[in-house]
Amino acid sequence: LAMTIGAEPPPNRAGWERLQRRLGRLRNLDVLRERLKAVQRQIGGDRDDALTEMAQHLTRRRHHLRDRAVKALHDTSIGPMLPDAQRADGVPIDHQDPARLAARWWHDQAAPLAGEPAWDRRLGPRTPRKADRAAFHAIRVQARSLRYGLEWWARLGLHPRPETVAFLVAVQDVLGALRDGGRTRAALTGRQFRRPRALINASLAAGRAEWPRVVAQRGLLTQPAFEEDPS
Repeated sequence: LAMTIGAEPPPNRAGWERLQRRLGRLRNLDVLRERLKAVQRQIGGDRDDALTEMAQHLTRRRHHLRDRAVKALHDTSIGPMLPDAQRADGVPIDHQDPARLAARWWHDQAAPLAGEPAWDRRLGPRTPRKADRAAFHAIRVQARSLRYGLEWWARLGLHPRPETVAFLVAVQDVLGALRDGGRTRAALTGRQFRRPRALINASLAAGRAEWPRVVAQRGLLTQPAFEEDPS
């Protein structure tokens, strides 16, 4: 965003990136814990010693990651807020046209994602190859960034198109569920987890079936992301 409007980036960028990584790991662990709890409820796993031990291990791991994230947050400087920031040429950002800046930001960020070859890669029935996993993860991360960016511009009074937001949410949800489900299935090893793995496999199959319908909407990335001001 700072590159789009020509402003200097906020200080301590390395600190922000470190915070982002740690919060991401914390979020992934929370998702894994919630999925494990769901499996426990479905199969009466509260009485399963292996599942209980795994849940306790994840809880201890979460405490550790939370403490690291809090430290990263304290170490990160906030920097100036955009309404008071200056462009590199000294012109106040709030004197610029938000709609024009938003359109430029969307084009610069969304157009490359629309042309990403990974959209056409097939989600096979088993765990995708490492290169495929990385490609799908990159799509999900970029979709998340675009979605959060639209929310930021909405705070300036612009109106993101609902269908565009819904598409980005679907990309996040489907790819996120497939990634987290695959990780959960890999963690449940042993014959005693045959039933929960079967449930996870059914969930993964539903996600793979949904993905082509999501991909069919990627043309939204090459269209305007904002509605005209109704006023």
